[in-house]
Amino acid sequence: MGSKVKDSYLRGKRPPLFLPRRFRFFLLLLGISLLSYIYIGGDYGFLQMSSLRSQVQTLQREIKREMVRKADLARKIELISQDSTFMKRYIRQEMGMTKKGEKLYWFKEEK
Repeated sequence: MGSKVKDSYLRGKRPPLFLPRRFRFFLLLLGISLLSYIYIGGDYGFLQMSSLRSQVQTLQREIKREMVRKADLARKIELISQDSTFMKRYIRQEMGMTKKGEKLYWFKEEK
């Protein structure tokens, strides 16, 4: 069989799956380019995954902050419901309320 292909090639006939050198190089280059795009820039590529990892880290930090805030608010709710002194102080400081006859002064902070 090998001699038939070699003989036909020598006589000017091409073997059945013969591709010109430039065309093979072009196909190889095209394949490498396609794989590079898929693994680097595609939907599941390196760049997209890196971006998603940074988004996950940002969201995890935000979740931690919100959990701390939630615990702080739960503690304040518990103190307000159990301690009337704390409730009065909290209402005055946070909401700016006063008793009858009291005056409230606001000071602007200079920057």
